[in-house]
Amino acid sequence: MNLKKENTTLRILLKTISELNLSFERKNISNIVVEGLQKFLNLDSSFFYSLDEKKGFFMLEASSGNDEEKDVIPMGYGFVGWVGRSGEILAVSDTDKGENNLIIAPVKGKRGLLGVIGGRKKGMPFSDNEKELLNLFATQVGTAMENYIYYHRLQRGKDFRDCILYNIPSGIIIVNPDWKVKTYNQSAITILGEKNIARGKKIYQIFQNDLIIKAVKETFSGKGPFRNLEVTHNKSFFNVTVVPVKGMALDGDDVMIVFDDITELRKVYQEKERAERLSNLGQFAAAIAHELRNPITGINIMLEMLKDSPSLSEKQVATIDKILSEINQLEEMVKSMLEISKPQDLKLERVDLEEVVSTFVEAVKGMAKKRNVIIEVEVKNKNIVADIDRKKINQVLLNLFNNSLDSMKNGGRFSIRLKKTGRYAEIEVEDTGCGIPKGSLDKIFEPFFTTKHTGTGLGLHISKNIINQHHGKLTVESDGKSWTRFVIHLPSGVKNI
Repeated sequence: MNLKKENTTLRILLKTISELNLSFERKNISNIVVEGLQKFLNLDSSFFYSLDEKKGFFMLEASSGNDEEKDVIPMGYGFVGWVGRSGEILAVSDTDKGENNLIIAPVKGKRGLLGVIGGRKKGMPFSDNEKELLNLFATQVGTAMENYIYYHRLQRGKDFRDCILYNIPSGIIIVNPDWKVKTYNQSAITILGEKNIARGKKIYQIFQNDLIIKAVKETFSGKGPFRNLEVTHNKSFFNVTVVPVKGMALDGDDVMIVFDDITELRKVYQEKERAERLSNLGQFAAAIAHELRNPITGINIMLEMLKDSPSLSEKQVATIDKILSEINQLEEMVKSMLEISKPQDLKLERVDLEEVVSTFVEAVKGMAKKRNVIIEVEVKNKNIVADIDRKKINQVLLNLFNNSLDSMKNGGRFSIRLKKTGRYAEIEVEDTGCGIPKGSLDKIFEPFFTTKHTGTGLGLHISKNIINQHHGKLTVESDGKSWTRFVIHLPSGVKNI
């Protein structure tokens, strides 16, 4: 091979190798190999077989200039199989077929055989120089094949990690050493809101919480990780973990913030603790009520007998009446205490709620008139039925009505509305009274809590328990100064007509 031709061959070989190094797709690699072989070795045809180790045969990846190459060749079969088994380059000439020359070289990687490459040409047999060039090229093909394998293995791993990060319910934010958001997952968007998170944004612009910022700062300083930090964020409660992410950044380690919105979970735990506390309180109240009941009854009987004495003055009788009134109130409290300690079973019947509301309004309209209160009734949906204990629901309505009257000292408006919302019937009770202070709304259903000067503080607690027994809920809203609204939510249906 003359010098000019040798230089041209080397240029073609280097260009082909350069193209190989830039390719990470199997089909592209295969095409570059067969086309490069033809060019720098002046082949009439070329081929590239990859090895399927599990099945023990070679599969044709690509060929050029010859459509008769076999798709599959078993290991050890023919020239291709021999090269695969021996691991040595092979060059043969077939003088009977017009000086056909065949050359095949094994393609090896760090872990062994990956395939074979080669081709055919007419004319002069392959020289030692051409064999060396083919061996060199085969080594580069082996490198390209391994790069392809490693690249796609990493890509699959990245896709797998991305899939996990995208679908995991916890919010994840990666922060670089400049405190800027590097990446985040879909759950972070769902929890924080799309407007509140973006790549390049400083983490302290997202979390204005000293505990999180301190944890990020100390993790960057090598003092982390910090796990299960309970923090507040925009009226929500988050469980936060801050950990270092090793080796992802060239200018230092990144920090990963993992967070969950545990607001609802906290409510569940708080409700559970509240239920346990109330259960204990109920048992305690029941014990006291049982001890008080008999003495109170005895005092009541004796006072009634004393009241009938002819020797008492009118002033003394009036004093006894006041004492009896207070005792009656005490008896009502004892009765309520017994009720919260052991709620009675419901006597359910299917009723039309409009009829329940109408009957209730008819019963209290006289009392409302005396207190200068106007009653308004609005039925938005007809034929709403529910399985209820009529006496218990009437007790709830009466308690809410009495509370409304107490809040409207100079008269006002008492509105009662009935409507259907999804699977629930809603009986909405609203008044134009003095309202409930904002700080008391969370405590209003607690036993013995009251905003009134008189009363036991048990009425709303008992009412809520009754609605809970019906698998419903009782909610309250108030502006704290001019109105209060209670809503009774009851599972319901529609009456068949």
